[in-house]
Amino acid sequence: AAEPNAMSFMNKDKFLPLTKFGYRFSGRDQKPPDTGRDLLLLRHVPDWYIQPGGGRFLHKEPNLSMEPQFKLELRANRNRPIFEFMEPVTLEMKLTNISLQSHKVDENILSMSHSMTVIINKEGMSARQFAPYVHYCWLPKKTDLKPGKSKYDSLFVSAGQDGWYIAEPGNYKVRVSLNIKREVIVSDQIRIRIQPPGGIDEESLAQDFFSGDVGRIIAFDGSLFSKKGNDTLREVAQKLGSRRVALHTSLALGYSLTRDYKKLDEEQRNPRKELNIKIFPAQPEEARKLLNAALTAKMDIAVESFGHIDLKWYVDNFSDWLADQGERKEAVKIQNTLYQTMSTRQIHGRKILDQVLQTIIERRDSYKGRK
Repeated sequence: AAEPNAMSFMNKDKFLPLTKFGYRFSGRDQKPPDTGRDLLLLRHVPDWYIQPGGGRFLHKEPNLSMEPQFKLELRANRNRPIFEFMEPVTLEMKLTNISLQSHKVDENILSMSHSMTVIINKEGMSARQFAPYVHYCWLPKKTDLKPGKSKYDSLFVSAGQDGWYIAEPGNYKVRVSLNIKREVIVSDQIRIRIQPPGGIDEESLAQDFFSGDVGRIIAFDGSLFSKKGNDTLREVAQKLGSRRVALHTSLALGYSLTRDYKKLDEEQRNPRKELNIKIFPAQPEEARKLLNAALTAKMDIAVESFGHIDLKWYVDNFSDWLADQGERKEAVKIQNTLYQTMSTRQIHGRKILDQVLQTIIERRDSYKGRK
């Protein structure tokens, strides 16, 4: 309130003066808004300001350090942050040491969801806090982050425990805060846009696509647990093959077929029957077909849709799997395609780091030396 010493609910009790008894008034002791300033404020402020729990994320900036040691950037690796309807959204985080001295940070600092807060706000709606499907527990492993050096990681923000956060067409704002070494680092706000559906087929399939089962399958890069969810992915891949969402559905379907899959087998007609583990054998040929469609057939599009970090991770795993299957020449070919795609890619004049390109060359050459 404009009267900081007034015993009003508009003031925070920790800022109220001590009474003659040596304690502050609690919320129960505070008076209703009886001053003209309080009433004037209540009349003209927006609803979310006075609604309990309706405060917007970072409406008031947190207690940031006056001399920050780190900088956190959130970006989409594309010239314009515009995504197709139904295309899963993956962003990239970059943590940079902007101080003049080295700092010991955890190797997985950007993967620790317990020290990170992600807020997603669709324009015209209340902000939502992103809740990932899983929280990873990493063993502490410190690494030296030198001045000017950075750490990178990807961030899948489309779906989580509360459902789909980014689904409907429109504009969204995403922001991340990170607790590191007793310092709160807040990224700049990135504004992304989801385009309208491209036709009736997309509008119809979206009703099944934006479900909890599909969100989990995509987030975990494939799963055979939900038959309905996988059926939806197959239908999307078949009917929307020219759209970017088909890359993600083919990837999830393909990865789940690269290995034997175990599933708890329960007989519905006889619940008392002893439970068994049912093994679904791998399907290498079908897996190879789906992963080629997702990763290599349109790699110039895939690198933008999956992002630099995730595409490299997926392609590396795919080529390793091919090499293990005895397809070393095909693995070398895929790594060559990856190198050509990434070495020529620029976003706002920014090229992919030379050390990243070097790891591609080293992996490719390692396949040539295998027997």
